[in-house]
Amino acid sequence: MGDQVLVAFADRLREHSRPADILGRLGGDEFVVLLDSVTKAQAASFAERIHASAARPFACEGRHPHVSATIGIAMAEDTGESGDLPRLEVLLRNADDAMRAQKQAGSRSAKPAMLAAASSAQGF
Repeated sequence: MGDQVLVAFADRLREHSRPADILGRLGGDEFVVLLDSVTKAQAASFAERIHASAARPFACEGRHPHVSATIGIAMAEDTGESGDLPRLEVLLRNADDAMRAQKQAGSRSAKPAMLAAASSAQGF
């Protein structure tokens, strides 16, 4: 049933994404969505829609499991100089750091937190 929920969640991500956006599964229950040409407000709005979508029950094998999503956002403009790391790797690391900060805060709110360029973690 877990695999079915993951596939259904990926479908929901796809429903909220645009053709230019890139979706991927990093492993386990971790997904990434690279949004093309968006503002911080648009990224936060997208994350709120995904959060709300994940909160709706899934239909699997006659059951309706509920899941929650913890979302981390990083903006490409905030990757800055990163030494030898490729910019995409820094972007993914920053999003992961923002997600972990959200989890550590114990926040399940739909309001996302973002990792700021100045290395100060704010929940998303």
